[in-house]
Amino acid sequence: MKQYTIMHMKRINKISFILKKNTSLCRKGFSLTEMVIVVAIIGILTIFAMEYYNGNINEAKIIKTRALMEQVKKSCLRYAVDNGSYPKNINQLVPKYLAVLPKLPWNTQIEIKTGAVNELACEFPWGNGKRVINVKLDNLGFAVDRRIDLATASGTAFAFSKLAVSQNPSNAYLYSASFEIQIKAPVTSKNIDGGADFRFIVDNAEITSAVSDDSGPIELNSQNSPYANCFEYSAKFTADKITVAVSQITRNTNFTFTLFRSVEEGVRFYYGEKEMLRLGPNPSSPAIFTRLMSESTARY
Repeated sequence: MKQYTIMHMKRINKISFILKKNTSLCRKGFSLTEMVIVVAIIGILTIFAMEYYNGNINEAKIIKTRALMEQVKKSCLRYAVDNGSYPKNINQLVPKYLAVLPKLPWNTQIEIKTGAVNELACEFPWGNGKRVINVKLDNLGFAVDRRIDLATASGTAFAFSKLAVSQNPSNAYLYSASFEIQIKAPVTSKNIDGGADFRFIVDNAEITSAVSDDSGPIELNSQNSPYANCFEYSAKFTADKITVAVSQITRNTNFTFTLFRSVEEGVRFYYGEKEMLRLGPNPSSPAIFTRLMSESTARY
């Protein structure tokens, strides 16, 4: 019994020693260097967290702005269908096409821009500078077309392109253009007596002149218009170029090319660099090709 008591006391003393040792360690605390390191780490993590948070906030604002601009775009397109042109500013859309003006982040405003590109633009502060979001309204505009060279193209073809354009200084929705028609086709007028090979006509615009590289000035006439908007022509050679000056062009102005003669090997129609239509051999007469003159075939 005495021996058991002595062993028990030794265990109690050992446990007491361990507790005292751990208590002294707990009372030691952090050094100044350790505190500085911990504070620095917390500061760095806070900076990263704030940047991540601010980045998410700005990204959310951009997404909201784009969504509102798409809404305004649809309203602009409806306005153009009813009025023939886009509004000059967003206020003209209210209240018929927009119930209220959209409230944008950054307290900015959407601008409607027409010209080489028809688009909506929104400028807002970004860091130490500014950033702009652009939303294209359509593929119409006052831009020179990328022109194909029919000399290198295979087969019979007609190509159309705007060589030069100028905006009306008093009306941003009107412009003038130097329009080129390239011809690479067999001579048909020698085989069939009477009539012309083709007719070229524009609507809602005026043709002021048409000149062939081969035949010189071409006589103009009117068709359902108070001014000259049409001419007919027969090619004397297999290749020719006609330069047509057109004014008062709007976004809704079409040109229509009517080919009266059938072509045995078929024919291709190009607008700019793009092949828009391909007809098979001996297409039914007349073959009609129509496009918007204000369509832009340039790549932005």
